[in-house]
Amino acid sequence: MIVDILIILNLIILIYQDIKSRMVNVFLLVFLMLLFISKSFMVDSIDNIVKNASINVLLVILQLSLAIILLRYRTKQRGILSFIGKGDIVFLFALCFLFNPVYFMYNYLCGLLIGILYYLFESRILRKERQTVPLIATLGISTVVCYCTLIFNTNTKIQLFSL
Repeated sequence: MIVDILIILNLIILIYQDIKSRMVNVFLLVFLMLLFISKSFMVDSIDNIVKNASINVLLVILQLSLAIILLRYRTKQRGILSFIGKGDIVFLFALCFLFNPVYFMYNYLCGLLIGILYYLFESRILRKERQTVPLIATLGISTVVCYCTLIFNTNTKIQLFSL
């Protein structure tokens, strides 16, 4: 239970930092990854952890590769880092250790949807010209909601990590 509280508190701090200054503390990201890995070891076998994390990492690599290809042809820029921050990439890879592939995709898609809604709210209602979305914050909100739902629902506690 202490690890769950630390994960949620760490995510809340990261959400706040990303929204406020669009920068996050690298130590918090590394600590969060270690918490995710330790939580995985508490509830699942090493075989399932490696299998699930590998699938999730491959999904992230595929998505980032497709984004690089799309951005290269649409904007003629070589680096993806002008569109997505290093912290965002580290956070995506940290999330790979928390959920099984099904919940990872749910969480990832919900986080991206929150990001789209955030962008629309900021550009249409607040009329801000900011061209970036706090990806750690939007994925963090989705992760907090998914994680709290899963850890407090005793029927799905094991399914959180293994298929």
